[in-house]
Amino acid sequence: MEKDQKVLHAAKSVFLKYGYTKTTMHDIAEAAGISRPGLYLIYSKKEEIYNALVESLSDELSRKVEERVLKINEPLLQLKEVLNIWVIEMYAYLNQSPESKELYETQFSFAKEGMKRSTDLFTTDLEKVLKNFPSTSFNNNVKPKDVALIISSAVIGFKKNSDTLDELKEKIELLIRICIKN
Repeated sequence: MEKDQKVLHAAKSVFLKYGYTKTTMHDIAEAAGISRPGLYLIYSKKEEIYNALVESLSDELSRKVEERVLKINEPLLQLKEVLNIWVIEMYAYLNQSPESKELYETQFSFAKEGMKRSTDLFTTDLEKVLKNFPSTSFNNNVKPKDVALIISSAVIGFKKNSDTLDELKEKIELLIRICIKN
């Protein structure tokens, strides 16, 4: 494993344990098994590590979508799988502790670009699947790209405003019923 990947792997576990705010560069270096000066040679700031981690996780999620969705023939099940990977699984993963909730509840100004890229990737994954639906599946001839944008925007709010995984799942099911005609 390359050093930067080793650092990101360590950072992921440390951020989940302590949240972003309480995590220090020392914590990440220690978890990665390298010295703090060695860590600064790879990443000069904690913000850089966080952004690199967001980018890496987003790419990983998109690859997972590609692998899993290929095995599913029905568009509605494909859509549900994309939402399961990007929203349900990540919600469960990031709600391991009150500290880890901070990773998606707080909007760090330095992370806006990385989070936008992540949201764009998610929206693109949604759009690819929505293109598999008959055009009559959407109200008022709305385009798959627009439905993808609405769904991705809505679930971002759902994650922030759901107290439980079941509540999040219910909101997503309702959103699907609103956006997709049977």
